Amino acid sequence: MKSRMARSRAGARRPGLWCLALLAGLAAGCASAPNPNVVSPVSTKLSTFNYKDEGSLLLIVVGTEAAQYNVAEKYFPLFITVANKQGATLHITPESFSFEDSLGRRYSPLPSQVIQAEYHRGEFDRKLFRENYAFTASSVDRYTPIPSNFYPSVTRGIIHDDIQLPRFGYLNDLLYFPVPEQGVQGGPFRLSFKTPEMAEGVVVAFNIGKEASP
Repeated sequence: MKSRMARSRAGARRPGLWCLALLAGLAAGCASAPNPNVVSPVSTKLSTFNYKDEGSLLLIVVGTEAAQYNVAEKYFPLFITVANKQGATLHITPESFSFEDSLGRRYSPLPSQVIQAEYHRGEFDRKLFRENYAFTASSVDRYTPIPSNFYPSVTRGIIHDDIQLPRFGYLNDLLYFPVPEQGVQGGPFRLSFKTPEMAEGVVVAFNIGKEASP
């Protein structure tokens, strides 16, 4: 009789142990699953060095590859692509953009005269800029390129910085900003874009340097 009661109690304990094991497994599974409520501090990546914000009216891409090499410089470049998908014609100048560092300080694009006089990496930047188009071309292949030239170079010497961007048009150019006090590596940084025709601005958040790698 005692033997049967002992076996009965032992059998009753087994489901409890099984339940504990099951709960532990579920907890482990929940701990390793990504949290859908966590928002990334940067915008969607188009490629290793390109970040984008895309809505129904605009596509904006920011390229950061050249910026990572300017750790010892006073200024740094960003590659920009703006496509007008189906909005009204946009009046775009360099002042349509502003840069915000990781401490929240804002900077306007530098005048072209400053870059021409004090910056000597322009041809290298433009080489990377041309190569970078391989990563952005597929995003704008349905749109018409609109010429621009915010910062003239030796080979492209005529400034063209007052742009009318029509529906289904896009521009591809460089912008230069001062290197922040804390440096140009890391992030997140932000590039804001707004024209008089836009009710609200658009912001692309990105990292520069090692933080930009996948």
